[in-house]
Amino acid sequence: MSVSELQLAGRRRGHIEEPDALPAPLALLYFRAACLLAVMLTGNVWAQRIETRVLTPSQPMHVAIHPNVATTLLFPSPIGGAFGLGLVSAGARENQAAVQGSVALEHPEGSPLMVLHALTPGAKVMMTVLLDGRLYVFDVQAGADPDLAVTYVKTDPQVRRGEEVTEEDVRANRLRYDPELLVGYLKRAQDAELMKKSSPALYSDYSVRTSNYTSESDWAITTVQTIHRFAGQDIIILQGRVENKLNRPLFFDGRATTVQVAQEVHPARLTDVMQPIPAGQTVPISVVLQGDWDGSRAHLSIENEFRIILPAPASETPTRYQAQETGRGYAPRFRVGRPEEEGKRVIPRTQTGP
Repeated sequence: MSVSELQLAGRRRGHIEEPDALPAPLALLYFRAACLLAVMLTGNVWAQRIETRVLTPSQPMHVAIHPNVATTLLFPSPIGGAFGLGLVSAGARENQAAVQGSVALEHPEGSPLMVLHALTPGAKVMMTVLLDGRLYVFDVQAGADPDLAVTYVKTDPQVRRGEEVTEEDVRANRLRYDPELLVGYLKRAQDAELMKKSSPALYSDYSVRTSNYTSESDWAITTVQTIHRFAGQDIIILQGRVENKLNRPLFFDGRATTVQVAQEVHPARLTDVMQPIPAGQTVPISVVLQGDWDGSRAHLSIENEFRIILPAPASETPTRYQAQETGRGYAPRFRVGRPEEEGKRVIPRTQTGP
């Protein structure tokens, strides 16, 4: 091979070699850095938020944006306008080459949608939005954890608000006062142990507890031993006994029976007791309560102390019904002891549900 041929072969080998190629350790370092950057970018994508928020007109609301993310805001009604120094609309960016702005805004006319995205990494704008005649202020800032989509509502959906009710709803929720209904619920309470197994649907709103609440007068001692509650019809049924302290049969007007509940007095809708009560004898008594004096729901808690207050004997002092008819006096009061569990725990006077 001649000298010229050797020079030509050398030049060819020089073209094949890559003198600018990185050494193997440095190339591996760059590869690892690229992988780490990809993982970081992936983490930022997963950090983007999709939320529902409540509009607060009393203070600015924060919105996080990013140059590589379009943040979509959905309002409860069409937007009347959006204003702020640094906001640039889509039309302005297309028509003007050198518009000074840091946040791009897109909003279809007459719609509740708004799309924001940062034009610079440090974008920050105080944006005011006109919505339903009120002004809402938003603190829009660029950040590494942007909002992807935010739905704004005027009230918190998790907080129960007042709902419009119809006349039919009021009628359906109104208490039904019927003697046959009271007798039926009294029967349910008396046979609860047996009927709950065969007819559980009749006791879906039922609760019961035992007690020992006593009240005494000059002619009788009453004791409440069992308290039943049917929440659906706001019915409380008291079962117990009454002892005649007189040396003669006791007869009274059951329509005038009342029940002391904590510091309140409620009328008995039904009193079931054998009369006359023999002298010195004790007989069972059942009292049914439903609603309040004005016919509304009383929602009395079953944890209250219930004490049966019987009217005076009919042969001595007139009951409140006899007083209305004759205009003579009122029945004397019962002597009621102090609450047995006073100071131990707070008992709710009312309750809803079973």
